[in-house]
Amino acid sequence: MDEGNQQLKDLLEGQKREFLAVMSHELRTPMTGVKGYLSMILDGDAGEISDDVREYIAQAYVANDRLIRLVDRMSKTVAIQEKRIKLNIGKVDLTENIELLTHDFGIPARDKKINLIYHKSQEPIFVSADPDRLREVIMNLISNAIKFTDEGTIEINLRKTNDEAVVDIKDTGIGIKKENQGNLFEIFTKENLSLSGQRKGTGLGLYMAKNLAEAQSGKVWLEESTPERGSTFSVSFPLVN
Repeated sequence: MDEGNQQLKDLLEGQKREFLAVMSHELRTPMTGVKGYLSMILDGDAGEISDDVREYIAQAYVANDRLIRLVDRMSKTVAIQEKRIKLNIGKVDLTENIELLTHDFGIPARDKKINLIYHKSQEPIFVSADPDRLREVIMNLISNAIKFTDEGTIEINLRKTNDEAVVDIKDTGIGIKKENQGNLFEIFTKENLSLSGQRKGTGLGLYMAKNLAEAQSGKVWLEESTPERGSTFSVSFPLVN
């Protein structure tokens, strides 16, 4: 890439970050206010309301809360891009953390008639990571698997290599066409948006998972994928004794 193209790319990347930062800041304040007022109405501070009105207000509250979470994800995306994510690296029991996450995703998996299976290791496997950020990486990958699987099975396997612990998340979902696999983990690319456009979502999950893992000396990658048969995403973290 010549110097002129690189400068243009850097400029566009900077504009993306500025756009996300401004949107996050400008949207969060009014939406938080809306959430407060809706909560007050549901708590009866505005007087008695009918059951029908309560149902409408409750749906508006849930939708607004979903938007706030989206704004938070955009803010975190900017923080990742500007390398402002704070990490508390230590010794983390990967086996136990995956078990907790599998339990947390049990209900959304059952709601879609998905059999969520964790092949738990018989012994603790310790890695070097920030426990909160480690869980966030794996949460994004499990959530992604559930989103793109209508029914069937999601299997989570944990294995060790020479110096890494690897988590494989295999689903029986819609899969990813070969032409859409190239820049899957980049933000706002044609491949990323094409995939997210097939289901409700922003396409930020894989980008965040990859970058948060790499910030902890880990890796995230697509192991394999076949359209209409499913995908396997993998994440690794450094092993510690």
